[in-house]
Amino acid sequence: MINEIAIGKEKRELVCQEIQNVAQLLHSQGQKPTQRRVTQLLTKPGVMCNLWVRSYLRKIQQSLGYY
Repeated sequence: MINEIAIGKEKRELVCQEIQNVAQLLHSQGQKPTQRRVTQLLTKPGVMCNLWVRSYLRKIQQSLGYY
């Protein structure tokens, strides 16, 4: 059980890192890192169905000066 929680936390951190990297890439190219653009560049676009993933993207967008 504890091992499953650790694996889940690790996967979550990897998803967050990928979203941050993709958002930074789009921003550096002069594009707003919208949900659609970020989703198109993710290795597993289905993760964007999770509410916590969309919330995390909003935090990244705010930190980049959007919204």
